[in-house]
Amino acid sequence: MRWWIAMSIVPALALVLYAADTERKGTVHGTVINEEGKPVKGAKVKAYPTDRGPGMALPSAFTDEAGHYTIRRLWWGKLWVYGMKEDEDYPDLGMGIYLGSRLVLPITLDSRHPSAKVNIRLGPKAGVLIGNVREAVTDVPLAPCVELRLVTEPDMYVTNSGWIQGKYRILVPSDRDVTMLIWDSEHRPWYYPGTEDKTNRTPLRLGPGEEKTLNIQLEPKNPAIKAHPASGVAGECPPIP
Repeated sequence: MRWWIAMSIVPALALVLYAADTERKGTVHGTVINEEGKPVKGAKVKAYPTDRGPGMALPSAFTDEAGHYTIRRLWWGKLWVYGMKEDEDYPDLGMGIYLGSRLVLPITLDSRHPSAKVNIRLGPKAGVLIGNVREAVTDVPLAPCVELRLVTEPDMYVTNSGWIQGKYRILVPSDRDVTMLIWDSEHRPWYYPGTEDKTNRTPLRLGPGEEKTLNIQLEPKNPAIKAHPASGVAGECPPIP
């Protein structure tokens, strides 16, 4: 009986997956330019469904020499299409902290409108923090977690366990007051500009494209325990202290 039930489920599941896949007939295309109006090569464009779950990975495409892109096999429905190029300081707006309260205007794809042209202007640029994180006692490079949070919109934040691998380059929302916390399970927490006391933290603020070098040392909770050096592999973040 169990075998019959399993065998009956498989065709039904296949039918559902086939039906869902046949909906993926939409196309979005356009051009990505920078703040000076010049086409951007190698920008990543993502299509974020606003009326359904995004799934495992967002449909995306990279721009060519002329800044053109095409994303195919999109589902019918409402989509927010945006661009990013982090090596030129244009952040991933899919992380709400970079979007803030800016209005998102989705497009709609359906059987009557299966294709849409969406031209994208990148900007403003984020601020850039660069530096390294090491243990204060041993000088071992560390891979702690980092949290950035908007002061005026505290529900807008990002936590990441892979941005720092000894060295780091982090994009920070520009022209916004941002708090910064760095921590792991073996060291005392570090709040910008360099305190272990949360009440003494102050906001960080950078202009578009502004770079700031910040080398950070974390104090071990127990100096007798050997620190785990950065391995290049992102792990799970422990609870925020």
